[in-house]
Amino acid sequence: MADLRSYRMEFSFRDEGEPVSFVVDYSDPGDYYERLVSAPETDESFELVLRGDSAYGRECAHFPNDCGEWQKSDERPPIPGAGGFTTVAPETLGLTALDHIDGAEVVEPGVVNGLELVHVRGSMRLGATILENKRRVYGHIKDYWKSCESIDVFEDGNATQPSQPTCRALSFEEYVEEEYGDVDFDSEPRAPIHIWLSPDDLLAHRIVIGLPGTDQSKEPDATDIYFEVTFSAFNEVTVISPQD
Repeated sequence: MADLRSYRMEFSFRDEGEPVSFVVDYSDPGDYYERLVSAPETDESFELVLRGDSAYGRECAHFPNDCGEWQKSDERPPIPGAGGFTTVAPETLGLTALDHIDGAEVVEPGVVNGLELVHVRGSMRLGATILENKRRVYGHIKDYWKSCESIDVFEDGNATQPSQPTCRALSFEEYVEEEYGDVDFDSEPRAPIHIWLSPDDLLAHRIVIGLPGTDQSKEPDATDIYFEVTFSAFNEVTVISPQD
């Protein structure tokens, strides 16, 4: 998958309640098109284009109609942000999960988009994989994680200056300790993971991750799916900016 020049992802992500769904086109060396497909209690959508050093965004009342004007920013974020789930970076979670599957076994073939594929199932530590995915995406960004303290300047017992925040950059390990304390992410129940691969090139066409503790012997049903992604249009996607 890392050798592909481009591909399309259609994924849904469920934390609590109904899933939120997105479509993302990726084109090397790091251009993205992202659209919110559906979210609970809203018909609105948005589109995001990251191309070169620029970012473009617009909101749509009912995609593809009733869309606002594209807004351009020359301060491009490092990765696309999937709504409120930016800190989890679901755009890359499926590929990170491929490196964290344990007990992988080939089971009955499966069909995705009309293709008969190899079906592999196993299990994974979901919390630990989410953290690893976050480290891969954000870990190289200088000063992404910070620890800030407010300090008053006193003279004769009275504050002579208002509190000013003093911040320092945190390493990823320091961030995890500060954010989660002594939580042992490896102690949680294992989550089932199912992968559908094309047998000739081993490209991933579909990945499904179930909730921790759900039955690993069968594919999770709709209520037990934590994350689901379908890959397509391998080396066929071109991301263009609204100004092209």
